Amino acid sequence: MHLLTLTNDAALRDQLRANLGEAACAFHPAGTPPEALGQDLAREPDALLLDLAGDGKATAEFVARMRKQYEKVPVLILCADGQRDPGLVAVKQGAADYLCRPLAMDELAAKIRRVQEVEHLRKEVSGLRNALERQTARTILVAESQPMVRLREALTVLAAESQPLLLIGERGTGKKMLAEFVHRMHGHRKSPAVVIPVGELTTPLLDSSLWQESRDAGTVVLERIESLPAAQQQALAARLSDPSRDSMPRVIALSEARLDQPSGRKDIAPELFACFGQSVFVIPPLRERAADIPALLAHFAQRTAQRMGRPVSISPRALAMLAVYPWPGNVHEVETALEHAAQLGGSGRLEYADFGLVPGVTSPGESSRGALELKPQVEAFERQVLLQALSAAKGNRQAAARLLGISLRTLFYKIKRYNVD
Repeated sequence: MHLLTLTNDAALRDQLRANLGEAACAFHPAGTPPEALGQDLAREPDALLLDLAGDGKATAEFVARMRKQYEKVPVLILCADGQRDPGLVAVKQGAADYLCRPLAMDELAAKIRRVQEVEHLRKEVSGLRNALERQTARTILVAESQPMVRLREALTVLAAESQPLLLIGERGTGKKMLAEFVHRMHGHRKSPAVVIPVGELTTPLLDSSLWQESRDAGTVVLERIESLPAAQQQALAARLSDPSRDSMPRVIALSEARLDQPSGRKDIAPELFACFGQSVFVIPPLRERAADIPALLAHFAQRTAQRMGRPVSISPRALAMLAVYPWPGNVHEVETALEHAAQLGGSGRLEYADFGLVPGVTSPGESSRGALELKPQVEAFERQVLLQALSAAKGNRQAAARLLGISLRTLFYKIKRYNVD
């Protein structure tokens, strides 16, 4: 046993030395602040015994500071003979337990064993909660495509760190979802991530009430960081580069800037961009990670079903057609389209028509020449659906015909027409 004691009582010091041995004891005068106990607290004693000097307010402040700075060291309160009330008050402030004079060594040993058992259980519960939180976080981030799987793995590693992150992507690609994933993987389950839409602020970011209110949050998410004026971006860069940044919450910046274009590179100040170092991640649009579409649809269908209190499912034929839709609005469009379809669909089993999507719609950045010519659009879309059905059926043409809701003869005709191997 190793005990750190704060007392002015020489008889108490002699009693502890006689029973525990000189090497197992460390002493400081009563009233010594936690900051002055650094070397002895660094040894992580089994307990800190505080000889109550009668100043209840000072005791409460001491216990509060110990819990904040040295949470792993339990504090035991030694009260005057028969005076339990100060000890009970201290326990309410966060002390592990209390004892009354005259000090009984067997009672002290029993109290320390008990707080050690409680600490062991606390660590086990905390570990289980963290594991459950990480598992829950993984359900937030749907990743089936290789780009998103790699991104999830990288963010999982960085979640344990505190350096700022920059997530860049088109509108609706799931940047806030990724920020929430990092926040939860880091173990901040007690408070939600605070999202600040910097483009809507009427005062400078670092002076705004939102920024001040988010000081105690585990994570601050800054939306559309590129919309900050250059001077404010430089001020934020100086704050993020400050060595005392450890007192700040973690900052995750979101941006729609196009780094592949000169104008996009100018949107974010070089000083601010440099603050993120290697922690800059570009989220690909959904049209470049089609493997995520079925999983996203299933994820949002399950969530919508829970909210609506009734089953929500998608027919295989509709799923095959939705999987090849370009989704120009990205993940956000998938979510809103499914919610809209679930509200309109009476039976709970959704068909493609329930989603209200236009076949062959072009995605951002594509040429609009001929985009409204109906025949090539329909034929291209029909061929994509045909390929998707054959792939889902693993080449079994009868199964593919059933998925498409057509006869086997019609399927053979379309395979020949579209030259599908």
